[in-house]
Amino acid sequence: MKTGSFAPTLTHARLPSALSGTGLLITTWFERDEFSVEAFDRHGVHVPQALQRAAVKRQAEYLAGRLCVRQALVDLGYTPAIPFMLESDGRRPCWPMGFTGALTHSPMLAGAWMAHSDQILALGLDAEPIMPTARADRLAPAIVSEAERVWLARHSGLDQATALTLVFSAKESLFKALNPITGVAFYFHDAELTYLCLDTQEIRLKLLISLSPEWPAGREITLYWQYQRDHLLTFLALPA
Repeated sequence: MKTGSFAPTLTHARLPSALSGTGLLITTWFERDEFSVEAFDRHGVHVPQALQRAAVKRQAEYLAGRLCVRQALVDLGYTPAIPFMLESDGRRPCWPMGFTGALTHSPMLAGAWMAHSDQILALGLDAEPIMPTARADRLAPAIVSEAERVWLARHSGLDQATALTLVFSAKESLFKALNPITGVAFYFHDAELTYLCLDTQEIRLKLLISLSPEWPAGREITLYWQYQRDHLLTFLALPA
């Protein structure tokens, strides 16, 4: 039963140590069963037209993510207007002038990573619940090549489901950072895993297609990750 008391607790989360000082990360765990559509008005968040008939799950995730964004922006010195609005279509954010960011949400966890755009060109952030083994087996061919899968099994030091979740999330973060600045759509098999270290929580992906002169095929990009409960979060920061 929906209680109408949707009020997620927002937390200043720790970034991976290699990214310390790179903007602010706000996360929240939320209960979807507490959500009702009236929560948008109560929190002063505009509901884009494309979202008005969306499933309750999607609306709750959207609101939780935007609350994280708003808090991060306020803490960075920006006070957004009420009603709070980031986009017109309910999907790709359009950040306020002077800021860049990334947001993510799962059925229970939402997060926003925001920074000043004179310091950071683009950010990529993704949160994924660790996949059950059966789902990982089913989705693996869509996410990794056979060579990547073999490498993960031999060298990652992670069980198969966790390793696949990590690569899935890293490729999502890569897309979130590079697609807005290149304007080029690309897919899971357009980047491949080249390195993974458990000690530093570092993962590297190599582009297999050229996205722009600045982002040619063969370029390697380093991302980082961390655990939050039963989720994996991946991070990519591109300096300005």
